[in-house]
Amino acid sequence: MQQVFLAGLPRSGSTLLCGLLAQDPKINVCEASTLLPLINNIRKFWSKSIGNKVIDKQKKLLPVLKAVFNSYHSDEYSITIDKHRDWLFYLDLVEKLAGNPVKVICTVRDPIECAASFNRLYENEAETYTQLEEIVEQKGFTTLNRAKSMLVYDGTIGRAYNAIKEAAIIQKRTNQMLFIDYHKLCNNPNNELNRIYNFLNIDLYNKHNFNEVNNAQKQNDSHYRAFLNTHTIEKKVRKGTRDLGRLNLLTREFDFEQFWLEWI
Repeated sequence: MQQVFLAGLPRSGSTLLCGLLAQDPKINVCEASTLLPLINNIRKFWSKSIGNKVIDKQKKLLPVLKAVFNSYHSDEYSITIDKHRDWLFYLDLVEKLAGNPVKVICTVRDPIECAASFNRLYENEAETYTQLEEIVEQKGFTTLNRAKSMLVYDGTIGRAYNAIKEAAIIQKRTNQMLFIDYHKLCNNPNNELNRIYNFLNIDLYNKHNFNEVNNAQKQNDSHYRAFLNTHTIEKKVRKGTRDLGRLNLLTREFDFEQFWLEWI
C-alpha cells in the first residue's frame, strides 16, 4: 500500500478533493485522520514517562512509532490518502517511519481568499458558535480582527501557510509535492485529477462524477465548535469565487507570497 499525505490551506478545496478521490474504489481517503496526533501523543508520553527515563528505552521509540504508522490504515487499498495540515511540519519524522521519501498533495489558494471564505460562512451561520469567537473576544469582535486572527503566523490559515512554506522553500521538497490550485480544481477538475494520478503513478479512474460528489467522511463540525457547514461540500463542482467581500482592506496589511505559482 502506498501512503500519500494531503495538506494545504483551509478553504482551499481539500475536502472537495477528498470527495472526488474517494470515488475511486482503489483509493482509501482518510479525510479526518488522527494518525499524526496519535504519533505525537506517543512521543509526548515517551518523553515524560518516568520508566523511560530510568531505563534507556529511547531506541525502542522508533519501532513503536513505525508499528502505529504502518498499522493505522488498512492494506486492502492500493493507495491511502491521509489528510492533516500539520504533516508538512513532520516530514523528516514521517520519512523515518515510512522508510522512504513520501509524496504530499497540497491544496493552495490566496490566503486572504481563504479568510473571505470563512467570513462568508460566518455571514451565513452567524448563530453558530465557533472557536474563532474565543480568539478575538478580547480584541473586539470585528470582521477584520476575526480574519486577522486566522491569518497571523499561528492562526488557522497562517499556520497552514507556514507549513507549506517550510516544506517547499526551507526544506526544498517541491519534487515530493504536488500543488493543486483551488480555482483550477473547481474550473477543470478532470485536468487536476489527471495531474494527481500521474503524480501517484496509477491509472486514471474514468468514472469520476463531478455532479454527484459526496464527503469522503462525514464530519460533525459542531464537535470542533466550527461552523456547521465547514466540511460540507456541494454535490456539484462549481467555480470558486475570488470575491474578498468585507475583507478587501486586508490586502493592505497582508502580503502573502504565492510561492507555489510556478508549480501549479
